[in-house]
Amino acid sequence: MKFQYSALLALAATVAATPTTSQQPSKRAAGCASAVTLSGSENVFKKYTLHANAFYRKEVELAVEAITDESLKVAAKAVADVGSFLWM
Repeated sequence: MKFQYSALLALAATVAATPTTSQQPSKRAAGCASAVTLSGSENVFKKYTLHANAFYRKEVELAVEAITDESLKVAAKAVADVGSFLWM
């Protein structure tokens, strides 16, 4: 309870100390000059090289050890080579 009260006081102090901005509307950048259309049949990431994630590879390799079916095991090992990316 003490922590919650302290956190609430800290939040209130931060809000009270935050400078206010003017009430003028913000200026927005203009949109695209022409409409953007994407086709579901084209891969927009084709020009980029995706690299296999070392952490993901290790997770897949650990999971593959538990598979008893050899044909499934070979297919599962190939998944470790699939490249990935992270949106930020």
